[in-house]
Amino acid sequence: ASGNHRASSSIAAASVSNALSLSAPAALAARKDTAAGVDETRRQRDEEPVSISSQQQQLQNDQIDQMELDQLLSQRDPSESWEIRFEELKEYKRQFGDCAVPQRYSTNHQLATWVRTQRRMYKLMIAGEKTCMTPGRMHKLNSIGFVWVAR
Repeated sequence: ASGNHRASSSIAAASVSNALSLSAPAALAARKDTAAGVDETRRQRDEEPVSISSQQQQLQNDQIDQMELDQLLSQRDPSESWEIRFEELKEYKRQFGDCAVPQRYSTNHQLATWVRTQRRMYKLMIAGEKTCMTPGRMHKLNSIGFVWVAR
């Protein structure tokens, strides 16, 4: 066993010796070749066509559209954002016949979050705590049959 150990030690020493004997320009060229190989592999990976279904593509497009809308909303006046979500809720009601947006409504996650927030703000208002819920907003929500308590 000690003979094998000596042999592998001398091989390792020879590898280190060869690496150390490379001139600086040769070592730099070896590193550049390695970097170029990595860059080529990355380029090929990035250029490989990715096969996705039209349904997956539509989902990606919808997610991008929603992200763009969210970005625009974040730059707007909060009351304007409230009005936009209220209009989305009215559209939801036209489509489904009620205002009971599921908590995990994947089609419009922001609407589901907004509805949950309206319920929370209503509870705070009833408790006499600080809230952004106003009597005017409450009246608008009541006018379309908003569900204040989720089942």
